[in-house]
Amino acid sequence: FHISKIKTIYSCSNCDAQYPKWVGRCTECGQWGTVQQQVQTVRRAVARPGSSAPAGNVQSLADISDVHAVRLSTAFPEFDRVLGGGVVLGGVILLGGDPGIGKSTLILQIGGRIAEHDKTVLYISGEESGSQVKGRFERLGLRAAGLKFLGETDLDVIESTVRQHTPGLVILDSIQTVATPDVPSEPGSVSQLRAATGRLVALAK
Repeated sequence: FHISKIKTIYSCSNCDAQYPKWVGRCTECGQWGTVQQQVQTVRRAVARPGSSAPAGNVQSLADISDVHAVRLSTAFPEFDRVLGGGVVLGGVILLGGDPGIGKSTLILQIGGRIAEHDKTVLYISGEESGSQVKGRFERLGLRAAGLKFLGETDLDVIESTVRQHTPGLVILDSIQTVATPDVPSEPGSVSQLRAATGRLVALAK
């Protein structure tokens, strides 16, 4: 069972930074008047004797078959090596780096190469239009009919689109632009990133 405890915190409505007491200016994002009082219920699990829950299935590691994960090659040997042999089907990869370092160009090249091998790739952009992405795609000398584009930032729409089209690879550029109406904060905030990441991981699985 659980023991509940009431806890008062102060959270910034712009960036979700939390403080033990009220402050006029958020030190994380620099906004004034965005720190508001919130009351949270903290639940702490306590062991319950004689639980009626069924016992878990315990296995010996020696008896578990050694099945290697199915991987999708990106056609970039160095990138495949970093990933341990390619993209794991059902997995999620977060590519990070400074602005302008070439992340979008790299993932567009990877998407184009994979699409050339009869795999449907869905490129989702929350920052650029379809014409901008197509122009960069053509400048890179890529020609792949299997690469599809979706300009969207609503996580609900993105999730429905992926479920409907079931592409072999989904590229989202970038997760900081995605938001769900269920979370009352700006895109790119900690709570939005946490919610989007959790749902995208579940979707990939």
